Amino acid sequence: MAADPSPASPPTPTPRDGPPPFGVRGPTTASWREQVLVHVAELRFLITWLRERYPDQIGHQATRAIDDHLDAAVDAAAGEGKARKGRRRAAVGGASVERAIGHLDAAETSILRMAPDGYIRGQLPSLLAQVRSHLQATDPRLLRLEAIAVENRDTLSASDREAVLAAFRSSALEARREVTRLRSFRNVLYLAALVLTVCAATMAVIGLLWHDAVPLCFTPGEVVVVCPLQTAVPRVVATQDGGAVPAASGTGPSTVSQGQQATALDRTVRDTTSRGDIAIVEIIGLIAGAVAGAVALRGIQGTSTPYSLPIALAFLKLPTGAITALLGLLLMRAQFVPGLSALDSSAQILGYAIVFGSAQQLFTRLVDQRAQGVLADVGAAVKATDPAAPPPPATPMAPPAATGPSPA
Repeated sequence: MAADPSPASPPTPTPRDGPPPFGVRGPTTASWREQVLVHVAELRFLITWLRERYPDQIGHQATRAIDDHLDAAVDAAAGEGKARKGRRRAAVGGASVERAIGHLDAAETSILRMAPDGYIRGQLPSLLAQVRSHLQATDPRLLRLEAIAVENRDTLSASDREAVLAAFRSSALEARREVTRLRSFRNVLYLAALVLTVCAATMAVIGLLWHDAVPLCFTPGEVVVVCPLQTAVPRVVATQDGGAVPAASGTGPSTVSQGQQATALDRTVRDTTSRGDIAIVEIIGLIAGAVAGAVALRGIQGTSTPYSLPIALAFLKLPTGAITALLGLLLMRAQFVPGLSALDSSAQILGYAIVFGSAQQLFTRLVDQRAQGVLADVGAAVKATDPAAPPPPATPMAPPAATGPSPA
């Protein structure tokens, strides 16, 4: 009886010849960095596909120049070659974002310059949508690109190719300028928030070290002293019988001079103030400002750019609420608004701190509107396009599996 044949051994896996041709770096620490790395991988495949399909038209030296642009974009997105301090400076100045997006735009422009007519005609709808989103409707470069898209000729002349390139470069440059303006406005918001935070912290420190330097106390009827954390009665007031007694039992006309009475009242105010008066008022104002700011942020739209204005606005509203709560109570104590200077309990003082902290929205509303306008300006040129103008006809030809240039 023949022995059973031995089971077939599994096939030996064939090892890869070297590393993968389009290896992707990462993971990174920001979404825009991941987007750059993914786009670089797409462009590397695209240039390889074009080189294999059109070997006579795509030169080796030209593709090496494109690879240099892509390598620079990868280094900027990965944050290589920078110490931690240098990365912080680049984050504030936007050097890494500008370098990555700029080199991606240069690589895409070079691909368009080398690509055959069929590829460019297939990408015209995508190019036209991008250019419309960044150039004004009356821009001659956009008008020329629209005319080329409408003509839909089988071949593109040299002037047509240069017109396509000029429109793409201009839209890419304008897109980077929009991001630059957004970054500049964000930096202004963070700087203003930092200054206000330092001011609020300074006032809190002053209250801790010199608790009676900036008192937040009120004296309703000059018979009681009310502070945010304590309440006290002045030591002496005028009486009818010519003496000086505690305020709780004092009645009648005064024989104590007004100067003595004011001195006793001021002494009681200094003794009643607490080291935490300013701090508690600022904390309550900060919380109230945060709540009011969260409600106000409902109208702020998001952005796909690397910079988040809503977060910068939220940071601005927190110290602003603390400052407005403190300044509002100081104005009330100075009787700046008649009729709003006789708070008779600590709860009322803290309640007005909530009101004044929420009132920071009156000061930051204009900033919110400006932020909304800056966000709307990013890619907003499409709104200027004439809605009555018919869209260009779709071109039937587009190379399969090719990823067209698009802004990073």
